[in-house]
Amino acid sequence: MTVIGIVVFTACTSSPSDPVELPPTPTPVPLAATVTPTAIPIVTVIPTNIPSHVPLTPSATPQRPRHTPTPPPTSLPTLAIVIEATATLGSCDFQLEIADDGTERSRGLMHRESMPMNQGMLFVYDFEQELNFWMKNTLIPLDIAFLNDDLEVVDVQTMIPEHEILPALLPFYTSAAPAKFALEVNAGVAEDCGITPGDTMTLTYTN
Repeated sequence: MTVIGIVVFTACTSSPSDPVELPPTPTPVPLAATVTPTAIPIVTVIPTNIPSHVPLTPSATPQRPRHTPTPPPTSLPTLAIVIEATATLGSCDFQLEIADDGTERSRGLMHRESMPMNQGMLFVYDFEQELNFWMKNTLIPLDIAFLNDDLEVVDVQTMIPEHEILPALLPFYTSAAPAKFALEVNAGVAEDCGITPGDTMTLTYTN
């Protein structure tokens, strides 16, 4: 038996002596550096341009602002008191100053720090009319009795000093009926002397 050998040749693109090109090794990508967080100090900034009456921490329940009465001035000059009339009203006798012109009526008892309990000021007008008073620059509480042309009391009211009232709320005290006279005395005197509408005042001028 005859054996025939078969030789198989494999084709190569390069000879064994040629260097073999390997695929390029990928360049390693550096890992991101691990950053250790640094503690950042917390700084509380308190504004300095907020008015002192505004709280930095508002109250949960709004509070209505309270008015603190301003004390009356204490350095006012003592005003001379000129007694020009005497009067009896209710159960009391009074020594009165008279305000019977525009300047005197406008000034009234302004800036008086006190007045004796048996004294007062009588405002005299030319005819009966609705009279309006207020307590601008007046430091002492007063009772006011409005009287008609016959010196009969038509209304009695108590007036509060300006420094005990918010300026925007300073009220007018208006006579309940037309009046020609208004008698101002210390607050409480009208009640103490029993002065009520319908009483008649006797008036005597001394000057």
